[in-house]
Amino acid sequence: QFLYFIGENDHPEQKMATEHQPKLNPADFDLEDGVPLGCGAIAVVNRCQHRPTQRYFAVKALSKVQLLQQKKVEAVMAEKDALYALGPHAGIVYLHGTMQTEDELFFVMDLLPNGDLLEHIRRVAGQREMANTLSTTPCLTLRDARTITAQLLLVLEHVFAHGYVLRDLKPENVMFDADGRCVLIDFDTIVKCDVLPVSNHGFALVRDRPGDAGVVKPITKVSEIHAARRHSSTFAGTAHYVSPEGLGENVYSYASDLFALGCTVFHMLAGRPLFNGASAFFVMKDIKEGVARKEFPAAIRAMPGAEDLIRSLCAADPAMRLGVDRNAGGVFSLRAFQEHAFFDGFDWKSVSYPPATRRAEPLGRVPQAQREAAPVPRYDDAPFHTDDYARYVLEAGDSMFERFAEQQEQRRPVNDDDNEPDAAAADDDEEVVDVAPASGDGADADAGVSGGDDDDVVSIEDDVGVAGGGDATEWRGGFADADGNDGADAAAPAAGPPS
Repeated sequence: QFLYFIGENDHPEQKMATEHQPKLNPADFDLEDGVPLGCGAIAVVNRCQHRPTQRYFAVKALSKVQLLQQKKVEAVMAEKDALYALGPHAGIVYLHGTMQTEDELFFVMDLLPNGDLLEHIRRVAGQREMANTLSTTPCLTLRDARTITAQLLLVLEHVFAHGYVLRDLKPENVMFDADGRCVLIDFDTIVKCDVLPVSNHGFALVRDRPGDAGVVKPITKVSEIHAARRHSSTFAGTAHYVSPEGLGENVYSYASDLFALGCTVFHMLAGRPLFNGASAFFVMKDIKEGVARKEFPAAIRAMPGAEDLIRSLCAADPAMRLGVDRNAGGVFSLRAFQEHAFFDGFDWKSVSYPPATRRAEPLGRVPQAQREAAPVPRYDDAPFHTDDYARYVLEAGDSMFERFAEQQEQRRPVNDDDNEPDAAAADDDEEVVDVAPASGDGADADAGVSGGDDDDVVSIEDDVGVAGGGDATEWRGGFADADGNDGADAAAPAAGPPS
């Protein structure tokens, strides 16, 4: 299997066109001196120099031992296959090749210098908060939100057309290249899936769906209990962005990625996740209860089409989501978005991707003619990346989220009806949240910095900057000056605000 990873002794059941893959030598890269960009449970992404060319690349390293222990070998092979199958495309991170040592596997990819979408959201939200305007204005402007969303839709159309479902679309997995174009990264949960969205009648859980007589069917048989737990014991993706059908039944279609897109749009406009909680348990309960009960910020309600777009994408029934063409058998429809009020007057040509081809030489650059073949996206707040942010994310780890959870627990009101909330919640939703957390198998930022989490079973997406609580300066990631200013003399722009 590891020989197949570098294109030798191809897996008999997986025929991959590897003739374009150059033979890369780990000794040619300064792996020991690479600058950390992101990390996951069993992988780290570094900015490494290729000594013969003096060029820098994003190198994702994965431990063979941990891959074997966590039974993630096939997932890594699937990630490699998907990168080759979906590329070359300017909206998909370019995989130059793979290599290995005795202990590790490596992906060598383009370095995307302008950071990820979560870093961008945090920075802008921090600036809005310090100006005391985040409660009255959207985090990202309408222009920027539409520009980014439109690019994501164009890339998703490409992904869906090839029969893939990402299952982990989120701000950390959206990066910006040198021209500011959105590029998808981190395909360790991607699957081939030609199944069209199937209605769940708006219920995340099978047990909650009315029967023939319109009555909710209780689970009474041991076999039904085991079946429900098999469905809900694991799910792919990140807790804040996993779809109701993925959470309740562990089933997916391209509509699952549309749900995650809706959550991402809300995150861009509000500066915080749509579904949130002090732990994965409460995040999943929030998703189960649905978007219909959510009160949107005034700034989103005032933005033409924004609230309807998000609610339509985050519908509990996957067959009813915006982009699912029910008149054409449930296939994906980009036109549904192009005709939506959120994109009224938007120039889709302004975000078109240039045609991409395999690089003429190993580890080659993007041809200048290719870069100039399409317009460059324009932003009110241009995204950029700092190494200070990368260090902050790597150092913050889980400690900040744990501190937030403790603060939330301390702030909970105590009353007679709340004496045993955890036990009641666990009993009530056992089949939903009987989830055993498992470690992820890669770094969220394949080609840059990430939010610092990559649990592809249960993951708290924003454990170092968006969850509320704590001192304001602390929640800006220590990027603000001691006096609270975030001017030019600050180490880096402010990170995201508390939610």
